[in-house]
Amino acid sequence: MKKKVKASLVLDEFGRDVSLKELPSAPSERNPEEVLAKSCTKKVPPELDLSILRTRIFKRPTDVSWIANELFEVNERVVIYVPIFKVLFRKVKTSQEKTFEFDGLTGKLIRK
Repeated sequence: MKKKVKASLVLDEFGRDVSLKELPSAPSERNPEEVLAKSCTKKVPPELDLSILRTRIFKRPTDVSWIANELFEVNERVVIYVPIFKVLFRKVKTSQEKTFEFDGLTGKLIRK
């Protein structure tokens, strides 16, 4: 018996699900490695997506007593870095501070 499962998965930097609608579209950089190095951006661990895929998608059938051959294949992997701008507001009189994060492509508020 052969069992094939096809799936796609979009994750953020913390391994949480992201819908395709939330995925920003913008032209890619000509030299992304250089841009990442200049901005001191932390890279996503290379095996993060594979470990999550293995636990979520790749599940053995419970009614099988043994497996003769098993293949786990990932056809395409893409890492997309999106600029995020942090803005710090401080009240001068009270020194109270608030930080806001904005998506660098869409300008939408991400977090307060």
